[in-house]
Amino acid sequence: MSKILLHIWRFIKKYKKTTLLLVVLAIYGGYSFCYNRSFPADTGEYVPYILGQNIKFTAHGNSDAFVKRSDGWGEQESVYRCTVEPDIFMKLYVKNNDQALKLSVLAAGSFPEPYDYQDVTVFVNGTKLKTWKVSAKEWYDVIIPANLIKDNKMEIRFNIARPFTPAGDTRKLGMIVRKIRLNKVYFQETRVNMRNWLIERIKNNIGELTPEEMQGFQEQ
Repeated sequence: MSKILLHIWRFIKKYKKTTLLLVVLAIYGGYSFCYNRSFPADTGEYVPYILGQNIKFTAHGNSDAFVKRSDGWGEQESVYRCTVEPDIFMKLYVKNNDQALKLSVLAAGSFPEPYDYQDVTVFVNGTKLKTWKVSAKEWYDVIIPANLIKDNKMEIRFNIARPFTPAGDTRKLGMIVRKIRLNKVYFQETRVNMRNWLIERIKNNIGELTPEEMQGFQEQ
């Protein structure tokens, strides 16, 4: 035991800065870990969600704990779960500590001919954020500004532009969902301010941006 302690002491003396950095990271990580998991006893209809956790919509996944069929979700199937109404909801209680969040959805689209994608518009607490063109299975992302999250509560709504009922089915399909997760986004407000500053400089020196160029900036 004494030899182990001696080795630890020599390491600390030799790598003081590295040791200090590791201690700071451990303290910060421990605080974030505990804060992220500290929920009130009663969050009402909003389901407590730990940031970074995967909500899995596979047969043995955990999606039943976070979504309800009465909110537009189909049954949990072998490797996915379908949306079955034009509007689909999730109500989550998160501890974001006044930081922006990134919502990521691993999904594919269900759509009628002649389309090759499904338009899915994302709303958080009634505010429209982005419209995805959901086609092949991949991750679809959107940033949720911190000021939209009221009292740690989020109502996420997915609106399906063209609900599609395949032959032999009765459901109104839109997205075929595999996973959903939320993560903190650090320095989001700084990025927004820098983006707005850059847009203003371009307008002053070159002229107004086209709608396509403006959309490109907004999606960064």
